[in-house]
Formats: sequence, structure tokens, C-alpha cells
Amino acid sequence: MIKRDAVTGRITVQMTHDEFMTMYRRWQEKPETKALFAKIAAERKERVQRWVAEITAQKTK
Repeated sequence: MIKRDAVTGRITVQMTHDEFMTMYRRWQEKPETKALFAKIAAERKERVQRWVAEITAQKTK
């Protein structure tokens, strides 16, 4: 449920845990969300490979 506080004008969203989990799972299944997480995973993998290469280079000195 979306409520607006008459005094402050603030908008609040109130939902049950089940409603939230349903929205969260629906968000997880969106193609753009999956693409975003795939991009983040690829960037993380590249960064870790770079660190491992740097550490290996330092060990061989």
C-alpha cells in the first residue's frame, strides 16, 4: 500500500513480506536484471584475474 503523510508530504510504501518477495523474484527474472548481474560478474572476474596476475608477477621477481 502506498501512503502519503499529510503533514510532511512523505510517501511510504507498506507491504507484507510475501508481497515484497514476489516483487523481488519478478525483478530477478527480468532480462535487464540478469544482464546487469552478468556484467557485474564479468567485471569482477576480470578484476580478480588482474589481481592474480599482479600477485604472480610479484612472486616471480
